Amino acid sequence: MKIINAKITNYPIKLTTPFKYALATLDFLPYVMITIETDTGIIGHGESAIGWDTTGEMPAGSIQIFNEIALPYLQNRTIDSVESVQAVMNDLNKFIYENTGLKSGVEFALLDVLTQSQNIPVWHLFATHTNHDTITPQIVFSLTASTDPVTIVDKIKNAQQAGVKYFKFKADKNIEQLATILNLVGQALPTAQFILDANQSWEDAEASLSNLARLENLNIAWIEQPVHHDNYGALAAIRQSTKFKIMADESCHNLRDLENLYARQAIDMINIKLAKCGGLMPALAMAKFCETNNIQYVLGSMFNSNLGTASDLHFAALTNCVSYDITPPSMITEDIFAGISFQDYRVAIPTAAGLGVSLKK
Repeated sequence: MKIINAKITNYPIKLTTPFKYALATLDFLPYVMITIETDTGIIGHGESAIGWDTTGEMPAGSIQIFNEIALPYLQNRTIDSVESVQAVMNDLNKFIYENTGLKSGVEFALLDVLTQSQNIPVWHLFATHTNHDTITPQIVFSLTASTDPVTIVDKIKNAQQAGVKYFKFKADKNIEQLATILNLVGQALPTAQFILDANQSWEDAEASLSNLARLENLNIAWIEQPVHHDNYGALAAIRQSTKFKIMADESCHNLRDLENLYARQAIDMINIKLAKCGGLMPALAMAKFCETNNIQYVLGSMFNSNLGTASDLHFAALTNCVSYDITPPSMITEDIFAGISFQDYRVAIPTAAGLGVSLKK
């Protein structure tokens, strides 16, 4: 099976409501999509979740790199095995530095056509069965000046009854508001487990430890990325001085970062995002390292359409994540892909051929 056509297109994804975190407020996601067509008539797609703050990419640059550098390594390539997909990705990694969001979309488009040709789901290339038939994602809260604690309590109570275990709160420098809301929620729902994601906003180890001291009595499962992504020393210092587990997100893009963080004893956990590391196969390598070295890991999300969510779910099927950050369909307007099954708070692992999603008619 040979590739006869490969293209990249703008793929903006609009959110139903703006989402605020420490670095920005988003109302749409400036992504791109990779489409690959083979001589057998099979067409595959991959979502490239690019972000200036996470992967350092923007659509115009991704489109130029794809058309001028990546495309020649895709044209007329034979895709008939995992090894053939890896060979293409090895070429791209050799000639294109980083641009991991773009590469993730390319890899998944390749895996999509390969597994469609074999009439199996993507996860079946790497295992005979899934670790899970369904997963229950965490719920994420973005706080604003008008956030109502009562509404949060009601939502968490309903979610707990449906089996949701973790509740993530975006935690910027407004610790007063965060502490007030979490104390109210904790008093009403003492078994609720909180994740605090600072998205690098807590400056340094001293400020982070001061913030954590004010949250000492809360039921916090872990603290995610309190300091700047390249401040490994601060991560290590915080970890050594607090009872809370410390997770790296922006600090941990790939296996090299993971090995470095582990060597520095800077982490208890990491957040694996497919767009950060360059696709499914690099993500599986990171998960293997974690399991070998007793590091917990979660599946992170950049916000995705059903196309990108499907990619995440194939990783989830093959691994043992502590938690899952999956984009609920209610957050995306006018999704052009169908095929993901959400029921209450649970999401089914795809079983159809390929990624398991298709363009809506």
